Amino acid sequence: MSAFERALILLAISYAFGFAVWPILRPTSVPLAADALMLCSVLLTGWLARDFSAPVRAVIIISSLILLLRVHSYASSPLRGGLLDYAHFLSLGLATPHLLYSAGRTPSVSGIPTTRQVLRFAIALLSIPFIWKGATFLITSPLSAHSWLFNQLILALAFVLIMTAFGQCATVAWQLQGSSTKPLVDHIFLARTPAEFWRRWSWPMHQWLYRHVYLPAGGKLHHVRATLLVFFVSGLLHELIAALAIGRVTGHQMLFFMLSAVGVLLSPALEKLQQHGLFGQTLGRVFTLSFLVATSAFMFATIHYIFPVYNKHIWLLW
Repeated sequence: MSAFERALILLAISYAFGFAVWPILRPTSVPLAADALMLCSVLLTGWLARDFSAPVRAVIIISSLILLLRVHSYASSPLRGGLLDYAHFLSLGLATPHLLYSAGRTPSVSGIPTTRQVLRFAIALLSIPFIWKGATFLITSPLSAHSWLFNQLILALAFVLIMTAFGQCATVAWQLQGSSTKPLVDHIFLARTPAEFWRRWSWPMHQWLYRHVYLPAGGKLHHVRATLLVFFVSGLLHELIAALAIGRVTGHQMLFFMLSAVGVLLSPALEKLQQHGLFGQTLGRVFTLSFLVATSAFMFATIHYIFPVYNKHIWLLW
């Protein structure tokens, strides 16, 4: 049996769990029971995928975790559709963008893609290997060997460009299904504060966390508590992915997301600073960019264990 066939079987196991919980979701809202079963599915899938390479394990685990988020959203909804509606919502990974359940949402295929959509998809898809090759060349160069800062800047830029290109491909696919046209990664280079950066980054996850974590934690009435809890939950989810992918818990993802929470809470002060002319705007943008590049080192430290992204060992790689 090929590795691809084994990976498909593991994904099928995750979806079997997803459909197995549907009967208990019908009479009453029991999101905790569904969450527990789906978490078992994620852990089981991660254990069964232990012989795969770390990147393949990560992809399989992320797909299983997306399924868990969708099941939780369905279980938490007071209005639920039938089995066909549930099956369409589960979907496969990011084949559809929505992580939030809405009863009666049906696919609306827009038909044959336009020339612009084809070009947009092709350019974005073809740019990914070029960005990857270019970044690899620079990261393995003597400049990166002698300068961690150079390595970090190249890594951050390449990550953003690759995720932007992937987001463009996903957006075209979603448009053909009649879904939202908002890009997965929405012009993050225009972000003036850490808060604006996170509003532009991965809107499906942003919406899920807003409804299922931020609002239940108090929303705007308890903004600090709700924001900290949002990033804590996000950190837990990413730590789970990392732990199952590399076989141990490092804490890098939690550190990254909790530092990001601090940046979001400081964002109103940055917005006020940027109201004071060109100097304030420049200072605010420099701080935002520096903060994002510096804190991303914790995220990349985990990625380094999946596939090397740093030229040499650094103190962050504990």
